[in-house]
Amino acid sequence: MINPINYLFYKIYKVLFFINGGIVPVQQSGATALFPLLNFWTIWILVTGELTTVIMVVSLIFMLPLSIFYAASEKQIIIKYEKESEKSRIIGNWVVALYIIITIGAFFVVAFS
Repeated sequence: MINPINYLFYKIYKVLFFINGGIVPVQQSGATALFPLLNFWTIWILVTGELTTVIMVVSLIFMLPLSIFYAASEKQIIIKYEKESEKSRIIGNWVVALYIIITIGAFFVVAFS
């Protein structure tokens, strides 16, 4: 069974590996935690109408364990998803790209409207 957040981590890992020619675990862990964080902020703004600095800091603190988890379990996640088929890889790339675009787009639409 595919864990969507782990799969997102894997895809971000692959992109950063390609861009950097190597990988720094903190980068992909932080990038993976960023998207659920943006989703939370978007929902928070929709519900309360504002995003305060306190909420931003507290939510960043709550995302820290997620980043630590991904830094610690990097190898297991990579091994699990490296064996995906070509068809699965292409579909996964599209799904992850759409998720990233929708997440960032929704945040900016909600935050700046």
